[in-house]
Amino acid sequence: MTFIDPIGDMITRIRNAQMRSLNSVKIPNSKFRAKILDVLKKEGYISDYKVSLETDKKNILSVDLKYDNGLPVIREIKRISKPGRRIYARADSIPRIQNGLGLAIVSTSKGIMTDHDARNQNIGGEIICRVFWFMSKLGKKPIQIPKETKVKVENGKLTLTGPKGSKELTINDKIFSASLSDDNHLLIKLLKKNETTLINWGTTRSLINSAVIGVTTGHEKILELNGVGFRAVLKGNILEFQLGFSHNTSYEIPKDIKVSVEKSTVIKIQGIDKEMVGKVASEIKMLKPVEPYKAKGIKERGQYVIRKEGKKK
Repeated sequence: MTFIDPIGDMITRIRNAQMRSLNSVKIPNSKFRAKILDVLKKEGYISDYKVSLETDKKNILSVDLKYDNGLPVIREIKRISKPGRRIYARADSIPRIQNGLGLAIVSTSKGIMTDHDARNQNIGGEIICRVFWFMSKLGKKPIQIPKETKVKVENGKLTLTGPKGSKELTINDKIFSASLSDDNHLLIKLLKKNETTLINWGTTRSLINSAVIGVTTGHEKILELNGVGFRAVLKGNILEFQLGFSHNTSYEIPKDIKVSVEKSTVIKIQGIDKEMVGKVASEIKMLKPVEPYKAKGIKERGQYVIRKEGKKK
């Protein structure tokens, strides 16, 4: 007897229908699947769905798929928790999909919801699936410019100035155009539409938005040291670590990054450039990666670590 995963079957049907550019797809009805479709509809991944009766007196879900300029809005949809291997996570350990551009659908004690709703309500649960949208959906979204931040657009160059500093970005003015609206929103418009430029549209908008946040409030990552005797000390622009080795480990801090150490085991990394902040955090974590048995090492706050069971006596 072959067992069919109902949720996996629904995801496969949606994915296959999009590959064939179908406008709708039929799925066997169930309350659990309908709740997942409610989330997808609310978040804008599908147009709509409805319950209808087939000739054999079985209810089905007819799902209207969503496209943008001929391309499916759902760029990726993947089953995470499976009947043979259930994946659960606490509220602070629920993974962020594509750095927040996508979403995870979580089954909690309060029903089916998105990962950000689960974090806001501080509820953990089973990670049902992950969904990632087509980037052009993000590219259309205006960027809110705070009052304390100024933006100058000139010949494909964006100059951003805020309380934390200034940053200059270059965009391809043959493909994109940037303009400020009367209500202080930055609009990124697409001049040439094809599959490549549609993908880059969302990426360009994300880079500009990250720069706006950087010059306004700055970007921050917090690292935690876990292990007996593990500690960090800041000496000028050098971070010195005791990580269980026979010698101390040193890390030189780049000039545009600000680092502070709290209680010898908590490291705060701050800066205007989101990429640089992430790079510094990654390089420090690689000095002592977290091992899976006792979780000793350097990890980012909120990072999910898969644990393994140790040897039994």
